[in-house]
Amino acid sequence: MRFLSGCLSCGFALSIQALVAFTVQAQPLRRLSEASCPQCRVKVERLRTVGELASEPLEDWPFSVAMDSRGRIAVGIKGGKGMPRVTTDPSGPLVPLGREGAGPGEFIRPTTVAFGPGDTLHVFDLGSGRRTEFAPNGRVVRSSPYVGGSALVRVMGDGAALSVFAERRHRFHVLSRDAGTVRSFGAPTVAAQGRRQPSSLVSNVDAGRFWSVVGSTYQLEQWSVSGNRLTHWQRVSPWLSPDAPVSDGSRGVEPTAFVTDLRVDGLGRLWTIVNVPSASWRRGLGPVD
Repeated sequence: MRFLSGCLSCGFALSIQALVAFTVQAQPLRRLSEASCPQCRVKVERLRTVGELASEPLEDWPFSVAMDSRGRIAVGIKGGKGMPRVTTDPSGPLVPLGREGAGPGEFIRPTTVAFGPGDTLHVFDLGSGRRTEFAPNGRVVRSSPYVGGSALVRVMGDGAALSVFAERRHRFHVLSRDAGTVRSFGAPTVAAQGRRQPSSLVSNVDAGRFWSVVGSTYQLEQWSVSGNRLTHWQRVSPWLSPDAPVSDGSRGVEPTAFVTDLRVDGLGRLWTIVNVPSASWRRGLGPVD
């Protein structure tokens, strides 16, 4: 499976890498211990570096990164603090897409980018509450209201979108390509006492199904886009404590481990990307107040 990783401290370079591993089919187990697959190994191989933006640094950390079938790459900036970046061809540099404003092809706070059917590029703008769809040649082909105000969105094969945002009754929402909510489902996650409402992550949609996980836990659920929960299981690991206080390490407290992304590959295997602090995590902090 190919994936993209970003490095902000090196002037921001995107690396296309490959994951090769022996994996186990997910089973509807209630609890899956850390030692359930001692023979599993993951090999990471860097395929190529897309480009560096030292001369035009990003305004903040990349929030979303997407790649189409032609190898073109799009990047959305955390908090929508800058215009999306896109490569015009697989080997080209990342260049800004659009400009600030409220007109066609203009953005106020664009955060999420995703490629859809026909390699169309979808940009979700939290500031204007609109989704803008670009053809591969960069032409704006559709602009529609984007309801819900979530930055976590997956575009499906028919152009509809799966959005995750917590409201009183549901957390998953299927949005039509033009506008409006088709259906909502999934009870909101419950926050532990003294902690903010945990957010759910979702994988890409494959064959009408997707996986979800709460980032601070390892409880995985598989859903159909029609709203049925198909299976669920809990991963138990000594390095992930759902009740641990949230920490980024800035105050000398060990950073919190959490799941950052989910992906389903072409063989239907589920991959989880997890941030786990190393034993030497303090070395990267510098002086701590």
